[in-house]
Amino acid sequence: MVDFDNAFKRGIQNADVVAKNMGEIDDVLHRLSEQVRVASDGAITEIVRADRTKHVRRGPVELTRDPDLLGTNRRIDYTALVAIRAANEPKLEAELCELRFAPTGYPVSLLFGKRDVACHDKGGLEKGLASLL
Repeated sequence: MVDFDNAFKRGIQNADVVAKNMGEIDDVLHRLSEQVRVASDGAITEIVRADRTKHVRRGPVELTRDPDLLGTNRRIDYTALVAIRAANEPKLEAELCELRFAPTGYPVSLLFGKRDVACHDKGGLEKGLASLL
């Protein structure tokens, strides 16, 4: 027989872990934003997470399954880390990297250039973001 009470308690514990991890990640990103703002003398006003979309050409396997897809792109939604230039200048956003989060928050993957940096904890995330700059 299924023990719903214990299953519910495990679910609450898991949700607490996710909330703690995501709060920690948000704190690291906030500190990054503040420190870059100060280091740039305000030229970069903030660094934020942003939902983005990219269009990728369909691969041969997809086209083999459905030849009608030829010439179409696949839409991929993702989360990016974006630097925003000062408000008194023309608004400019620069995408620093793509962020991928595990269901529990960690590991966080930072994808930039040809690199994929996996950050398994707060210290790893801080080091990964430093390598990005």
